[in-house]
Amino acid sequence: MIGTITGAIMYGSIAQTCSNIGAAIACGTFSGFLSSFYYQKLFKKINVSRIYDSFGVTLIALVSLIGTFVVAPLVIHTYKYYRINLPTLPAISGTIGTMITSNAIAGYIL
Repeated sequence: MIGTITGAIMYGSIAQTCSNIGAAIACGTFSGFLSSFYYQKLFKKINVSRIYDSFGVTLIALVSLIGTFVVAPLVIHTYKYYRINLPTLPAISGTIGTMITSNAIAGYIL
């Protein structure tokens, strides 16, 4: 159940800007691997100390940080590199979407 939630959290940062299913599958697969690694290796080490992570809050925080600071910039960079129009931003010139011209506006888009 936590693996499904972490996949949705990771994909949530790019959900509005993605126009294909490949990014959703990649985010879900990666967060599933991360979730299984967390529960097999890190969960036992965290709960040995006086700090108890009973609901996987550490995993959810880790996945949200990866989604925000790794996945979202990669998607924006890929769209810019391949000159893909974002489907969520209307263009005045009549094309479908608009181009990202600089990385300065990437945070405002997401």
